[in-house]
Amino acid sequence: MTRPAAACSGERIRADALEAAVFDALADFYANPAVLRDATAAGRRQAAADRRQQGKEVRAVEAELSRTDAAMRRNMLAFENGALDSDRLADRLAELEAKTKALRTRQATLTAQSASVTFALPTAAELRRLASWLRTASTAGLAVERKAIAQACVHELVVQARDRFQPRSRSDRHSPRTATRHATRAPMGRVFAP
Repeated sequence: MTRPAAACSGERIRADALEAAVFDALADFYANPAVLRDATAAGRRQAAADRRQQGKEVRAVEAELSRTDAAMRRNMLAFENGALDSDRLADRLAELEAKTKALRTRQATLTAQSASVTFALPTAAELRRLASWLRTASTAGLAVERKAIAQACVHELVVQARDRFQPRSRSDRHSPRTATRHATRAPMGRVFAP
């Protein structure tokens, strides 16, 4: 079969062999408690850093809310002292109320995001069941299920050689091992993302 002129010029990869190798790599990855402990620790560190950053943002929003409230009080005082007419007061208060509403929405969002996230490490038995389930899904699962699993677990595939590629998880530091299959015929260094 000839490809249209605009089609990819790279060599073809057999999807069945590629999929089998990806599932083997995923099963091996999830069966390795040390890697998962490292990934969990990294997740905890990132969550702590995110909470610190969100705390800074919450404090900044709270400070801006205080400034906005003070501006509303100043405008009311100016109106009471006759330095501001009712039309200008109404316009300024409407602006400040819209700003307050937006700030309160942002504050609520940040507060909800900063809720504590717990990273519980699965037990060895749970990891064995997961690895077994991945191996079974790779051979007995429906195509749509296999695709959903691969897309959820693999961020990208990097072809390292004609017969070697690396499925990378969303956590780059803790990617599944390099899979070797005599099935890939893609240019080296080529990246495939689901």
